Amino acid sequence: MSLIMSLFVFFPAYAQEHLVEMEKELENTSLSVEEKLQLYDDLSWEYLGSDFAKSSFYAREGIRLAHKENNLLKEGLLYRNLGVAYYMKSSYDTASVYYDKALRIAEEEKNIHLQAAVSLAFANMYNVQCQPEKALAQYQKAISLYEKEDDRQRICAILGNIGAMYNNLRNYAQAESYILQAQKIAKELNDTLSIAQACNNLKIIRYAQDQYEEGLQLAEEARSLYKAKGDMLNEAFALHGIATVYFDYYKDYAKARAYAEEALGLTENTGYPVYSVASYRILARVHELAGNIPEAERYANKALAAVDSTDLDQLISIHNILMDIAIDKGEKEKAKTAFQVLYKLMLDNNSEITHAALADMEVKYETEKKEALIETLHASERLYLIIAVIGLVSFVLALTVLLLLNRYQRQKQLRMKEV
Repeated sequence: MSLIMSLFVFFPAYAQEHLVEMEKELENTSLSVEEKLQLYDDLSWEYLGSDFAKSSFYAREGIRLAHKENNLLKEGLLYRNLGVAYYMKSSYDTASVYYDKALRIAEEEKNIHLQAAVSLAFANMYNVQCQPEKALAQYQKAISLYEKEDDRQRICAILGNIGAMYNNLRNYAQAESYILQAQKIAKELNDTLSIAQACNNLKIIRYAQDQYEEGLQLAEEARSLYKAKGDMLNEAFALHGIATVYFDYYKDYAKARAYAEEALGLTENTGYPVYSVASYRILARVHELAGNIPEAERYANKALAAVDSTDLDQLISIHNILMDIAIDKGEKEKAKTAFQVLYKLMLDNNSEITHAALADMEVKYETEKKEALIETLHASERLYLIIAVIGLVSFVLALTVLLLLNRYQRQKQLRMKEV
């Protein structure tokens, strides 16, 4: 499920020139320990959106200094920063280790801000790992802590992230409700980045509802706001959205390619390969449709190497492209293998686990507040419907592959006759 692109992580977004100045400032021998630790904290956080190597380096340097000086609070914040860097790299086990270290310090120090920050970090990680109940519990914990600090900006971000989670569970009504709450707070705070994120999240919902024209307007608005703030990573996400609508709705493959290449220019050298997957995928499909099979295969393999293993939507799309490429090349065994992987992914994506998670969450966190019950008879009817749909999808996929393979065999026979 495509969650990473829709989750908001706070980057104060200093200009690149200012980051270079901050790095030079570290060489100032007259700096106090507190000033040096603050620079390590700021640099490790600022570089999260653009350079994993620098972000993790400054976090580790800061952790060493904070530990030496027995500054537990700053050590905890830097462990959180390092965990977020690994989260963004999709290295979730490593991220968890550093989050746990930060949480222990936060609890020992009884520091509300750090506890809230770690809860938010855990929530985002559970969200992209498709563990919605754990994510929602941590989001609610973070909200309650940030309310004590009257931190409306972070509450706004969390509401948007909850909306993104419901969107990926295909519960668009709940998703839109949370995103509109976030948008209202963002406008009250005049927070440009949060307004842009609300546009970005609403865009995803509009695309899912086949409202492409409105979605495109939202994507363009988000892109403009991100660009104005110098937020290159989120600008790339917005560009992905624009490329998608030109590809899927307008069938304007030249524009789709141009926007995907522009996004790739912003993400490819960040040290976070996962953020280039959408561009690779779009470019692979554009080249495949144009008959440029070598380039299509190159981009498809890049996408496969970089994709988050929990992102079933992207995996399905990539393996679908790889299957089509194998068919284009007349490679029956590769096409068969790609189809088998695609078939399993589609079953996983349409399994009752996803639907059960959605039902459980609504009972536990939404309808419980309204003292409503889910009707058990409807649940069994939905289960039979799901089984029937999965069966139909399996049949159609198998038939499609057979027809495509036969098509290439007939074309080959015709060419042989012409010779």
